[in-house]
Amino acid sequence: MIPFLKPGDTIALAAPSRKVFPVDYEPFSQFLLQKGYKVKLSSNLGLSHHQFAGNDAERAVALNALFEDSTVKAMVMVRGGYGAARIVDLLNWNILQQKPKWICGFSDITVFLNHAYSKTGLPSIHSDMSVHFSNDEHRPNFDQLMNVLEGQKVIIETKPHPFNRKGKAHGILVGGNLSVFYSLLGSQSFPDMREKILFIEDLDEYLYHIDRMMLAFERAGIFSHLAGVVVGGMSDMRDNEVAFGMNAVEIANNFFKRLDIPVMYNFPAGHITDNRSFFVGAPTRIVVDEAFGLLEQY
Repeated sequence: MIPFLKPGDTIALAAPSRKVFPVDYEPFSQFLLQKGYKVKLSSNLGLSHHQFAGNDAERAVALNALFEDSTVKAMVMVRGGYGAARIVDLLNWNILQQKPKWICGFSDITVFLNHAYSKTGLPSIHSDMSVHFSNDEHRPNFDQLMNVLEGQKVIIETKPHPFNRKGKAHGILVGGNLSVFYSLLGSQSFPDMREKILFIEDLDEYLYHIDRMMLAFERAGIFSHLAGVVVGGMSDMRDNEVAFGMNAVEIANNFFKRLDIPVMYNFPAGHITDNRSFFVGAPTRIVVDEAFGLLEQY
């Protein structure tokens, strides 16, 4: 088990994907210092290579150094974008297993969250990232992230949704950003989906892309042995001139309604303002009916 944090511990701010700027991490760094934590900045934060925070080798060297550093107890990603998949196989996951620490982030970081579980069995935290800290509407997300890092139980209730499918389920939660998770299919980063609880969210995709990804998962048998499903934010979707005919949640429901398992909608996580922290790769319990949804992790 990865130890939970306490003031005095060191939290690293890392950039495995798109390039970052001081405004993306300095405010959150100050927040951590005020809470009594030490902060370590990844060595590539000032680097730039096209869209990336340094080339693949530079980003991998920077993250491996954080993996190796036994004083680092958690790594909060500065931002996502694209790039995690380009370096995931350059990282020394055996070292992470020997010196376990929390990896925190979402979106492109879906690669790491699922790879860490698939390769090492370690959980990670699906959470907001420091690039959003300066937005006051996101500030409660970071208070909750710190509570989770310090060992508070994850108990998240959701609002009613007409597509909720009633039931209870226990299982390891996996998934994250739908597009990124889809890109892992067939790789060593993709987890065994038997008796898992699948979480999905997405942003800025064409609606037919959502349908195509869901269809690919269904045809690959990914949905066949799930214990349950949790659907988060599906925001800012795009459509063609000739409308697809369903929104993203309706597309998801078109697949999940065929399954005889609990399905929870309206979950507060993803590319939305209310982006709660919870564990990926950890035992999870969900309870769903027409009036509410509940997710618990201990």
